[in-house]
Amino acid sequence: DCPGGTGGAPHDRFARKSPHFRHSLAALDAELPRSEDRRWVAELLETGTFAQGSVSLKLFVGRAEDTIEWLEGGFDAVFLDPFSPDRNGELWTPQFLAAVRRRSASGAILSTYSSASRVRIALLRAGWRIGMGSRVGRKSNGTLASKGEVAPPLAPLHPRVLGRLERRASEADSEDDPGAPRHSVAPRM
Repeated sequence: DCPGGTGGAPHDRFARKSPHFRHSLAALDAELPRSEDRRWVAELLETGTFAQGSVSLKLFVGRAEDTIEWLEGGFDAVFLDPFSPDRNGELWTPQFLAAVRRRSASGAILSTYSSASRVRIALLRAGWRIGMGSRVGRKSNGTLASKGEVAPPLAPLHPRVLGRLERRASEADSEDDPGAPRHSVAPRM
């Protein structure tokens, strides 16, 4: 149960309160072609967990900025998919991204659809190394971030973009804390 919860499994409370969530998972379930691929959705909804081989998923329900504070760490991968920074700004802050980083294992990868400068700057300020992610639909390339070195290395951002982000992150840190450390990015190729 979530700390401060009202009883019952967190995923049950959320599914009852959010028909949109249940509908979204049902739509995803319907689109996956093989029955073994679809099993995870039903199991995750029913029990709040799914495990198969080396993959383990657990559904947590609550405000992300509160929930992250009590989660146990060791995440190998994080898929950051909140609404845009304009709608869910609290999930794109350096503080929230630093909390995610603290709970991630060394070498963890964070993936997000966003290529917004302010998101990349927030990742840098939170201590993540950043690089270019895959293209998402018709949008531009997303962003990958890592906690430390990873193999293969992150795809580098264009040098001009990278330089601008580094300067802006350093300027923001200097405004907040004149002694703040410099930032890491994927090496330039």
